[in-house]
Amino acid sequence: MRTVVAWLLIGCLAGAGCAEPSSTIEIPTGRAAQVMHRWDAVLALPFGQHVVLSADGGVVVDGAIGAVTASSVQVIRKAGDATVFDRAAVVRVVRVGTRAAQEAKTGLVIGVALGGLLTAASHGFFWFTLFTDPAMFAGMYAIRGAMERRQVLVYERMSGEPRAWFMGTPSAASVR
Repeated sequence: MRTVVAWLLIGCLAGAGCAEPSSTIEIPTGRAAQVMHRWDAVLALPFGQHVVLSADGGVVVDGAIGAVTASSVQVIRKAGDATVFDRAAVVRVVRVGTRAAQEAKTGLVIGVALGGLLTAASHGFFWFTLFTDPAMFAGMYAIRGAMERRQVLVYERMSGEPRAWFMGTPSAASVR
């Protein structure tokens, strides 16, 4: 039991399990940056994907993707009510997720490396660390990754595209 507590403390001190939750928006580069201004990126989002949608008039909606068509997107809020936005009214769509899977893989690699080092340094006496360390570090890093909210910019309207108020009166759904 003392060994587990010691490794958890070492992991926390190293920044593995006690990291501050962060929330930054990642802006795509390369090919993804070229697709960022195309509606196809929104069409590719799966049903239920957590997003933050910004629309004309400063409207920001946090919810899940409902239905996406060539001319509109439906966002379902946590309360259960759905809001439909016209494509012309959408300014920005940001996909929200966690980094738990990535961080768990990192922790697994670190655990295997530390377990191997301890086994080699002790001439096989601490062989069990090859089994305990990978699982322990993968768990700690997965918790760290679950606390980090990863936000990736999926779609942003180009400044030259027409806005909703050029198309006429905005619908009631886009004003909300």
